[in-house]
Amino acid sequence: VFYFAVGDFSNANQWVIRILQLPEGGERQDIRDFARLFQAFFQYQLGNFDVNEYLVRSTYRYMTRTKRYHPFERCMMKMIQQSLQAVTEADHKRIALEFQQNLDEIRVQDTAKAIPGLDEMYFWTMAKARGMTLREMFEDNRQNNVKNAEGQGED
Repeated sequence: VFYFAVGDFSNANQWVIRILQLPEGGERQDIRDFARLFQAFFQYQLGNFDVNEYLVRSTYRYMTRTKRYHPFERCMMKMIQQSLQAVTEADHKRIALEFQQNLDEIRVQDTAKAIPGLDEMYFWTMAKARGMTLREMFEDNRQNNVKNAEGQGED
């Protein structure tokens, strides 16, 4: 998650690959599923579009076969597929905004707290919509939290 947060998608992808290469033991299957989704996402971010088309199809087949194709997974896969077809920066922003709206709907559900990657993807969409890097988004959020904390201390 650290490498994702600082926008180092290459190292983030290497860690996802490590997770996927671990022997399956049944424990924390949600993290393995999250890793599959993020592998496709990282390949998109890295510009590996040929590899990504294969990963999107493979991840879709896996999620549907194992009955793990829930709203977050559907939403994320749709965003990646649309992004692969996007041509302009305006297309990418529109897709990010639609993705953010879909994530907003998912985040209000009781089960949202248990979805790995949901908050991270939400920050990514906010950064994309504002034309910021993920690192800038996190720094902006951190500064706002500090200001809010300082403002509360003055009461």
